[in-house]
Amino acid sequence: MGYTCGEESLPRGKTLGNRVGEKALRSLWYGDNVLGARRCMLTEWDDPCSGDAHLQIGTDMDASNSSMREWLRNLPNKLTLFRMAIIPLMCLLYPWDLQFLHVFCAFLFSIGAISDFLDGYLARKLDNVTKIGEVLDPISDKLLVAAALVLLTDAGVLSGWITVVVLSREMAISGLRLAAAEQGISIKVSSFGKIKTALQDVGIALLLTRFPDYHTSGMVVLWVSILFSYYSAYQYWNKYWEQSRNDFI
Repeated sequence: MGYTCGEESLPRGKTLGNRVGEKALRSLWYGDNVLGARRCMLTEWDDPCSGDAHLQIGTDMDASNSSMREWLRNLPNKLTLFRMAIIPLMCLLYPWDLQFLHVFCAFLFSIGAISDFLDGYLARKLDNVTKIGEVLDPISDKLLVAAALVLLTDAGVLSGWITVVVLSREMAISGLRLAAAEQGISIKVSSFGKIKTALQDVGIALLLTRFPDYHTSGMVVLWVSILFSYYSAYQYWNKYWEQSRNDFI
């Protein structure tokens, strides 16, 4: 003797077993209606599954999937705001002459740098490149680097003129991109610019730790990043000049 639930016939005291689990997982993964997975468990004391129960389960699962997709779509902007949020924390903690705080700030900077690569990838992958993201993303990157360089200069780890050299290039290229955007000129990030960013982040992170063994390595990597930064700046200027030289001649 058994009960009938939808199209399934269940023996007394049994469940749908592995087949139900597989259907439910497929439904959750692809965002399908969970009505196809009859997640009911009958014993000799249970009544057959009702359509209302299936509808409630399906509604709950659809709402959960929708919330998860919405959270993922907004994740790139959340990562951008995270980079901006850790800046005041670093400024508060790093001046204290405590090694574990220096290492912690280096860790925060590294996480922020990684999130810079991650948010752009996710925004393109999820097809969710927003106007606010396009504006805040480069601003948050420059602010994080500028804050770290100022902290290193204040601590005597880095000479002030090196900080000026790095930040001058960053501000100049940001201004160039803004001018290009106003004229409808697209200047894509070059491979040298990407290498510059990666090397710059590694060099700054090493210097932030204040470990003597890491100082020389950090300075070498930072100097190499400066060379890449000015070469990539030259490339960006050439691209802009080719399309707007009439404004200057």
